[in-house]
Amino acid sequence: MDTIKKAYKFLKGCEYFAVTSINDKFPAVRPFGAIMEHKNYLYISTSPTKEVYTQLKSNGHIQIFALKSGTREWIRITGFAKECTDLEIKKLVLGEYPILLKHFDSEKSKNFILFQIEPLKFELKKGEKLLMERKIFNKLVRDEIPEMLDKNGGETETEILNTEKYKECLYAKLKEECEEVITADSKENLAEELADLLEVMKAIAKINDIDFAEIEKIRAEKKEKRGGFDRKIFLKSSNIVKI
Repeated sequence: MDTIKKAYKFLKGCEYFAVTSINDKFPAVRPFGAIMEHKNYLYISTSPTKEVYTQLKSNGHIQIFALKSGTREWIRITGFAKECTDLEIKKLVLGEYPILLKHFDSEKSKNFILFQIEPLKFELKKGEKLLMERKIFNKLVRDEIPEMLDKNGGETETEILNTEKYKECLYAKLKEECEEVITADSKENLAEELADLLEVMKAIAKINDIDFAEIEKIRAEKKEKRGGFDRKIFLKSSNIVKI
């Protein structure tokens, strides 16, 4: 059983769970009773009149805490919540918790607000004894990373992606690496992030059956024809729109 399903099973075995959101600068805690797991995300429902709705819309950082009745076993899930408007998922929630129909007449109800939670970290403890702690990555990593984690005592969960999903994750990785290039805070860090960016670009070229040497050839031809960016020119306007 993977981590999120194990956590979901634990939550379902609890009488209720507590949701912590951010109210301005302070944590705000309240009990919840309904939660659903679907495709590695958790879902909770509320209404637009509740403070938790306003708080999660303003700041999606969230924690879920539950204590199993009559035991010292507890779970804490740290994640990020965003509103989900998918009517099919809303219908699944209502199917799993028919009691919600007392508050929302259908998945189309304007008062039926659903939040999708992306888990980032799981902690399962019995008293002070740690039973499980997992950091969730859910992203494409370099080939040797899982083995390196395992050698350091980690127990990794991995999945070999199909081509479509692999492309999707490569483009997500491209965005991630671009952001890290922009935010690099030293020359050394910038060089490292540029190397990571180049590795992702090569992988994107390979999966699309493009020889990277062809990309370099096109780059050189463009520079010869249009120049590079060495002269720091900032174009403000022109009455000619095509080149």
